[in-house]
Amino acid sequence: MLAKTTRKFRFISSIIWMLCLPFAGCSPKEGHLDGSIFIVTEGAQNIKLGLVTVLVLDEQEVKASVTNIDTPGMTSAYFDNLPTPLATAKSDSDGRFSIPMLREGHYIIAARGRRRLGDQVEDYFWMLRVSLGGKATGQVMLSNDNLAKAESLELMFGIHANRKTPLPTEPSPISWQTPAGWEEQSPGELRLASFKVKGHIIKQADVSIISLLGNGGGDLNNVNRWRSQVGLPPVKEEELSKLAEEVEIAGTKAPMYDQAGENPATGDKSRILVVVLHREDTAWFFRVTGDDELVSEQKAQFVAFLKSLKFKSSK
Repeated sequence: MLAKTTRKFRFISSIIWMLCLPFAGCSPKEGHLDGSIFIVTEGAQNIKLGLVTVLVLDEQEVKASVTNIDTPGMTSAYFDNLPTPLATAKSDSDGRFSIPMLREGHYIIAARGRRRLGDQVEDYFWMLRVSLGGKATGQVMLSNDNLAKAESLELMFGIHANRKTPLPTEPSPISWQTPAGWEEQSPGELRLASFKVKGHIIKQADVSIISLLGNGGGDLNNVNRWRSQVGLPPVKEEELSKLAEEVEIAGTKAPMYDQAGENPATGDKSRILVVVLHREDTAWFFRVTGDDELVSEQKAQFVAFLKSLKFKSSK
């Protein structure tokens, strides 16, 4: 009875909260969260996901709801046990969404997308922590880089401590020295490592290490995709070398591409800093994305981080 009453109260509260949106007097600290949802294929094609429902959830309620799920090893189980959302939005045909939020605080953003490929269906899950302060506008991009999976969610909510058998882990093929101010995160789908860098108020930057077999889709396709994510026009093959800045990584040289502009989904000034290393039969991507000013400030730290990287022997 108590559980039903609590769910009913939360549902009524969320309705009242959303009804307050049109009235400025409802809260002195109104803000909103903008974002986009897309998947990048192995061929470097950018697929925008429309009609995806994005949920804003209370972080403590989510933790309470998922802590005792019966099948913690299944990603879908976390999404089947989510509490009533505080607010929702649906992405448009360009994969963009905007969610009004009435107070500053810490939230969980959750989304579940699906794409049909012939007779097969691919499911995508996202669950991220987001902080919003006052009237500031937050932004989030849901893509391959931050897909949720059971292992990362268990670490996120501390559920791994309740497992009788620990999850198997593969040793990382690389080692590094973490710069001051970088917070190591649970790596998401495709990532070997993930870091968060916090700046002033809500400014954040995301650092990732990703490896893909082969050429990773080709440098030209990748650079033009990154440029499109900050509102820059594509370049031709002969222009690529002019954009590259040579840096040292693990004792060898590699090109660094620095793209700065405006996020097409939010209009915020953004920067994507990427180093591409082709080593043996693998393409390695070392990337910093986020607020333009913060990423620019972190460039020297990023270069030092690259120099500290060491590849472990495969023998």
